Amino acid sequence: MHQLTCNGVLEGIRICRKGFPNRMVYHDFRHRYVILAPKEMKEKKEDRDACDVCLKKIDLDSDKFRLGLTKVAWPLVPILMDLNRRPGFRPAAAGSGGSFQRICIFCR
Repeated sequence: MHQLTCNGVLEGIRICRKGFPNRMVYHDFRHRYVILAPKEMKEKKEDRDACDVCLKKIDLDSDKFRLGLTKVAWPLVPILMDLNRRPGFRPAAAGSGGSFQRICIFCR
């Protein structure tokens, strides 16, 4: 246990569990989360613009995510858990919610 503490492994686990930002390339974000705002994201030609539209569509405060030159940074787990708990939220492409449930399965 002492060795894990000294190497920073436990601190890294704590940081991940608190939901500090994950970084994802814009193209990958667009491909994975298109179900959150399919119409709006398909209208945008640039991946960065599509990410911005998607995050605004789910009412995410601009202080909770950052758009860099090549990646988006956002706290993945807390946001997906919050979306999953919203009573009226239904991703458009998910139909019964199955696709969105597969995205969120690791959040539980």
